[in-house]
Amino acid sequence: MDIRIRPVRPEDAGALNAIRIIPEVGKYLLALPTERVEFTRSFLENADPLSHIFVAENGGRVLGMATLQQCAPPRRKHVGEIGIFVHPDAQGQGLGRALMDRLIDLADNWLLLDRLELSVFVENQKARKLYESLGFEVEVLAKSLCVLDGKLAEEYHMGRLRPGFHPADPPENMALGQKIAASLPSYRIRPRRREDSQQMADLQSQPGVFETMGTLPGLTPSLLENWYDGLDRYGHHLLVAEMLEGPDQNKAVAFANLFLHPNPRLAHK
Repeated sequence: MDIRIRPVRPEDAGALNAIRIIPEVGKYLLALPTERVEFTRSFLENADPLSHIFVAENGGRVLGMATLQQCAPPRRKHVGEIGIFVHPDAQGQGLGRALMDRLIDLADNWLLLDRLELSVFVENQKARKLYESLGFEVEVLAKSLCVLDGKLAEEYHMGRLRPGFHPADPPENMALGQKIAASLPSYRIRPRRREDSQQMADLQSQPGVFETMGTLPGLTPSLLENWYDGLDRYGHHLLVAEMLEGPDQNKAVAFANLFLHPNPRLAHK
């Protein structure tokens, strides 16, 4: 097969959508058979500068797509997340490997990303073997992750470190949550309010807290207020732990969020 890898174009939306709604492809992409071409077109048109998208074609026919999304949070900017799909007619002919090779070259030699991540359903053994041959390793088994063929399926989360990159040893676990819980007087759990944003920003900026959250210490109340204002009342559930006695009486000292996934095939999460 004469494979050509090139950057995606807006006019590829129709061909890519046609591949995504093929049942044996879409079931591994969290797609639905009713997915409209407008969804794919919007995805391509709104891709940000951190999104790198290639398509593979043969004789002018688009047969697959691969994406490398460089993470935006400053503490994750060394990480890229990969997604890929290939038309059934072209599977097993080297097209998927060619797409992955192009993404890995981009990550290693152009963006200097230290870590790449992807996910694959446990039953998709051919894809997992391809990823393993390219240096990816299974790191996590996610159980009951997504609806697949009428049941809740498991998925592997895989990672690859750039050759020559040696991560620092992780810090020792300080069991911060256990220490805090043991020292707290009585408290109550209540729904979070918009006016909690200042206390939430203060808490997330504390040493020992922001390091575990992937945020930066300069988080502002206005940013949290804007986030709060944009929440879906049915999909987001926010709780606060508020002190009932002592010098911190009425002070919010802990926050918890439960987000219900909007994708119908992930609605059980």
